[in-house]
Amino acid sequence: MRYLTFILSILLISCSNNDDDNQILSKDTYYKIISFNIIDNSIDLNNDGTSSTDILSELTNYSYYPYDLEIKSKNGKKLLSIYLPIQNISDDNFVEFSRYGFTYELENENINNVEIDSDIFIINLERTNPKRYQLILKKKYFDFSISDFNEFEFNIIFEEI
Repeated sequence: MRYLTFILSILLISCSNNDDDNQILSKDTYYKIISFNIIDNSIDLNNDGTSSTDILSELTNYSYYPYDLEIKSKNGKKLLSIYLPIQNISDDNFVEFSRYGFTYELENENINNVEIDSDIFIINLERTNPKRYQLILKKKYFDFSISDFNEFEFNIIFEEI
């Protein structure tokens, strides 16, 4: 009887741990950008004549969406979708921003050194606390202060909503 009780308690503990893992994976989680800064530089993204390190202040005419990062489970895998602003520059240098997204399969809470495409390179994505992720990435933008495209390094903080 003692052995049966011991085995049942082990099974209950292991089942409850698996349930917790499944709940985490099955819950879609959404995050909003709360900080978006350029590292070691400044940039004029919106052609207003002022360069800034605070990218959120540069995003004029940007349609704000309910979330910028989504983590969800699909077929037992964690999928990460990140949405970043892209520049749309007209012939008369009027700038509007829209949203560009990409999806990446997560194997753990961190991602290091991943090329998404020729314009985006993830240096590091890590969970900094249960409600936040920090993303360091390189991305190409047109900088009106130098009148050319350049690759910049950014520090982005996402917070769960």
